[in-house]
Amino acid sequence: MSEDGLLLNSYLKTLKLPTIRAEYKTIARKCSQEDLAYEDFLQQLVELEVQQRTAAAIERRLRQACFPMVKEMSNFKFADVPKLNKKYVLDLVRCQFIDKRANLVLTCSPGVGKTHLGIAFVREACRRGYKVRFFTASELVNTYVEARQERTVLKL
Repeated sequence: MSEDGLLLNSYLKTLKLPTIRAEYKTIARKCSQEDLAYEDFLQQLVELEVQQRTAAAIERRLRQACFPMVKEMSNFKFADVPKLNKKYVLDLVRCQFIDKRANLVLTCSPGVGKTHLGIAFVREACRRGYKVRFFTASELVNTYVEARQERTVLKL
C-alpha cells in the first residue's frame, strides 16, 4: 500500500468511517468504469456509510430492548383472532401513538397474541429510531420495586 493509501486509511480510521474505509477502492473502481463524477463517487461512499450506521443503530436498539423472543407483525395470524380490528392494529404499527405520547395497553384473554403484538409494535419502534425497553407486567413491577429499594426510580 502506498504512503497516500496508508494516510487515507489512518484518516478514515480516526474519523470512524469504517464502511468508507472498507469500500472506497471498490466504489472508486466502479465509478471510474462508469465515468461518474467525483460527487457521485462521494455520494455512493457516504450513502454506504449511512446505511451501515442506520442498520447498526437498529440492531443496537433491538438488542437493548431485551425482547424475550422475536415476533414480527408479518407473522401474526389475524384469522386466529377474528374480533381484532386488523386496520387499527396495522395503524398502531406505524407508531404514531409514540409521537402523541399516548399509552398503549393490550388486554384480553390469554393466548390471543398480546405479547406477539407488543413485541411487534416495539420492534417496529426500534426500526423507526425510538429507544425502547420491553417488559412483561411482572418484570416491570419487580424492576420498579427494586428501583424503589435502591432509590433509583428516576433513573429507571
